[in-house]
Amino acid sequence: AAAADAAAAADAAANTAMTEERESLGLARDAAVTAAVGDARMEAAAVLSTAESAHAAALEDLNASHVEALNHEEKESSKALKHAEAESSKAAKHAEAKAAKHAEAEASKAAKQAEKETLI
Repeated sequence: AAAADAAAAADAAANTAMTEERESLGLARDAAVTAAVGDARMEAAAVLSTAESAHAAALEDLNASHVEALNHEEKESSKALKHAEAESSKAAKHAEAKAAKHAEAEASKAAKQAEKETLI
């Protein structure tokens, strides 16, 4: 009986030891999983931060490009306006000179006609 009691006590102690080992392994596994998840979250946060910085830099570059394009467009527009004004002025002077020559020719013609009529 004593041997049976000793065997039962040994069996109970073995069961207790196995249960404690399982619990210990479970806790260790849970701690490892928690640490791994924490590490993964930290890495994801670092990647997100880097992506946000890159996005902000890209937006700054885009804005700078837009400003540069607008400045270029404004310069080109100003050049075109000056060119158009110069062409318009040239055309106006040409038209004025042509009109003056025409008026002079008409006046000369009228003067000759008047001279003829006076001689008659």
